[in-house]
Amino acid sequence: MSSINPIQPIYERSNLIRIALLAFIMLLLQIPIGMVESTIHQRSTTKDEAVAEVTQKWGQAQTLIGPMLIVPYNYTTTDANNPKAAATVVRRHATFLPEHFQIKGQLATETRSRGIFDVPVYQGNVVLSGDFQKPDLSAWQVPPEQILWNEMKLVVGLSDARAIQEQVTLRWDDLPFELQAGTDRGAIVESGFHALVPGKSNRPTHTFTIPLHVNGSTSFYVAPLGKDSRIVLNSDWRDPSFQGNWLPRTRNITEAGFSAEWAIPSLGRNYPQQWGYDESFTQMVRNSTVGVSLIHAVDPYRMSERSVKYQILFLVLTFAAIWLFEILANIKVHPMQYLFIGMALCLFYLLELSLSEHLGFIAAYAVASTAVVMTVLAYTRVVLRARRRAALLGGGLALLYAYLFTLLQEQSYSLLAGSIGLFLALGAVMYLTRNINWFGIARTPIDPIR
Repeated sequence: MSSINPIQPIYERSNLIRIALLAFIMLLLQIPIGMVESTIHQRSTTKDEAVAEVTQKWGQAQTLIGPMLIVPYNYTTTDANNPKAAATVVRRHATFLPEHFQIKGQLATETRSRGIFDVPVYQGNVVLSGDFQKPDLSAWQVPPEQILWNEMKLVVGLSDARAIQEQVTLRWDDLPFELQAGTDRGAIVESGFHALVPGKSNRPTHTFTIPLHVNGSTSFYVAPLGKDSRIVLNSDWRDPSFQGNWLPRTRNITEAGFSAEWAIPSLGRNYPQQWGYDESFTQMVRNSTVGVSLIHAVDPYRMSERSVKYQILFLVLTFAAIWLFEILANIKVHPMQYLFIGMALCLFYLLELSLSEHLGFIAAYAVASTAVVMTVLAYTRVVLRARRRAALLGGGLALLYAYLFTLLQEQSYSLLAGSIGLFLALGAVMYLTRNINWFGIARTPIDPIR
């Protein structure tokens, strides 16, 4: 019959209380975890501010929408309720898109730094070419004499037009026209440039060529406005992320950069080749853009944020392993020792974040995880009173970090891998504890593991 030592702390006499105490420690460790998450958000915001500062001076992410033909005309209205009232003439606009549209762009990238943060920027040499059919306003029953052909404009929208590096000359039917700043009131774009072009002509089609030299950063997008659009982009950036409503028809990514080509017919869009004054397709046109984002292959802040989401898994499995050693080896580990080990696990995420800003995420992850595993290994060598136990715990923790790294790399399969990993961990615990008498665990000595 076992005797109870009245001086022995209650958490040593009751396994239920010990489990509750471990749960409280894990709950307590959520405070530093929350502080780490706040730090990740703060550093990410600081980086965004640095990126904004660089892009404001160099050139922001560019979205190219155009060219479009804006044809103004006069429209006479009368008051149906007052036949004797004088007729009113108002100015309206019709918009026409290219029949064929082609863009060839070369993005020469470089990296600008603001403090410890790197910002990808580019110098774009872009040539727009194609042709328009002669505008036909018969769909709106506009008399020919009311069409203001001498005010017809070709409009090109560019999200950050101040980043244009050279004066732009339009070639319209092989004649040069200098582009002016600003867009027309009837255009669906607010920022860009325009040129007055001859409208009254017997030509069935009008050709155009527009060379642009523009600075930008982080991304470049184009709206496929042609009835038949072909977009070709080349760059020395090695980690492109193709975005938009269509992926490239062909692409080639090498160590020297990438090339991509889109071929988009108007049938795949949700807006027509022409529309009148009372129709607005602004949002539809913006939503139809395609292009490329110049992003780094691994964002350290996004990866750090994702890794923190698995912190409770590390705490539960590590504490469960130590607790099993207590039961199987008949040793006692003080709650303060659990707390120190848990703090080391929490510190991993701060090390990972701070090192990744200087070394990159992969190197930072390797250094931080190795440091934490070695620290826990050295500490548990004394706490668990045997090298083998400490080696088993350290090896298991190393496998956990390797497992987490796999989850972070394979985002598409993270749920599947996480579910399988948890199932295997639970199976291992069940196997190791299959012969334990849980009712008599406090009284039954078990041979220690050496």
